[in-house]
Amino acid sequence: MNGPSCRQLDDYLDGTLTDGALAAFEAHIDQCDECRGSVVQHREMVRLLQRGVDQFEAVPPLWIDRTKRAMRRHDHRRRVRLVAGLTTAAVLLIGVGMALRWQRTAVDENNAVVESNGHDNEPARTTPAAKSRVRVSVLNPDEAIAVPIETKSENVTIVWIYPTVKVVATGAATSETDVAE
Repeated sequence: MNGPSCRQLDDYLDGTLTDGALAAFEAHIDQCDECRGSVVQHREMVRLLQRGVDQFEAVPPLWIDRTKRAMRRHDHRRRVRLVAGLTTAAVLLIGVGMALRWQRTAVDENNAVVESNGHDNEPARTTPAAKSRVRVSVLNPDEAIAVPIETKSENVTIVWIYPTVKVVATGAATSETDVAE
């Protein structure tokens, strides 16, 4: 396959040889075993490929349409869930921010609740603190101090209980139980 005619094998297989060149190459094939083997091998490969194409079954158009519709529904649902989630997150962030900004409460030195609406130029509203409904009793009132702490819920009050401290003659402060011993 080194001769000048062997170089025309690709043109012959592609069907691009002129009539005169085609007749000359066919005469060459009868004499060249390598070119004849290449032509036979090429024709067998084309035959096998054509057989595979003939056995191939096309996908029915109904299946294609169903698959496309299912993919569009899936994409639409995913986008809806994403938008709903982002919207919910934004609303929650805005709500928390507004709640923190507008609901600032504190207790002043007169035990009154001071509410600020977040604007510096408007005066703050002051309302008297609610009276505590908590009653704390200890065996000896001289031994403890009970301090009720109001919470935002009217049904909940936190009570801190502190032991009292007595001053002894040496000037050191100890609890009353230490003095009794």
